Amino acid sequence: RFDALAAAAGGGFDATSTAARRLRHRALSLLVCADAQTHGPLARTLCRNARNMTERLAGLSLLVQHDDAAAGEELARFHDAFQ
Repeated sequence: RFDALAAAAGGGFDATSTAARRLRHRALSLLVCADAQTHGPLARTLCRNARNMTERLAGLSLLVQHDDAAAGEELARFHDAFQ
């Protein structure tokens, strides 16, 4: 479901795109909660390839919440990009 929502989530700020982003991020959250080792890289990929701040923060928050090894590096990238 996470991958299937990628196109719809990339739209804009209309209701359909916003709902697709929320659902996509929730699906990723459930995947990471179920198996952080297997699905954690999806959160990192979401951070790296984010098309907007909502996607970037969704991936970043999952990395931090699940104490992923990539969290520090992604936080530093975020800081450098938006300081």
